[in-house]
Amino acid sequence: MQKRAMRDFAMSGGLLTLATGGALVASPVAAQEAAASGGIVTRVYACRAISDATERLACFDREVAALETAQTNNDVRIVDREQVRQARRGLFGLSLPNLGNLFGGSGDEDSADEAQVEEEGITFIESRITSIGGDTTGRRLLVLENGQQWVQIEPHRGRAPVAGAAVTIRRGILGSYVATVEGRGSLRVMRTR
Repeated sequence: MQKRAMRDFAMSGGLLTLATGGALVASPVAAQEAAASGGIVTRVYACRAISDATERLACFDREVAALETAQTNNDVRIVDREQVRQARRGLFGLSLPNLGNLFGGSGDEDSADEAQVEEEGITFIESRITSIGGDTTGRRLLVLENGQQWVQIEPHRGRAPVAGAAVTIRRGILGSYVATVEGRGSLRVMRTR
């Protein structure tokens, strides 16, 4: 289910990508080699190492045009910090594989994106319930106005949530989540989409 959610997110254009790689090089020959083999952004940076002004300008013109084409074709997406933050907020509650440094993380194997989200202070979301469904086991499915879907994971003895009610979902203990519905109490939930 989580793989499908990630695929849906990626297919919808929500997955933010930025082609990066390699280090800057010091000589024009090395710069040209890096330009031939490196990523688009690396090739733009490599132009700075060319000492001849005419060659450097030609390099910048060529590589910036390639970068613009890649961006137009959605091969590269350049994002600012706020866009990354919004994407992280949209991923709140999903258990994802380590995405490396895609969202500004360290890229370490042991580093999880949920920990990165928590560092930024995204420990809860607030939204409104747009619809409520159920399954044969009596669990409720909450659909939020931001498109997220959360399913109740344990019996709830309080009043049933209603569409239009405000909801706050917070990270609980041991990777769980708790939805507090306006005037209706709290229930343990798990994000499904």
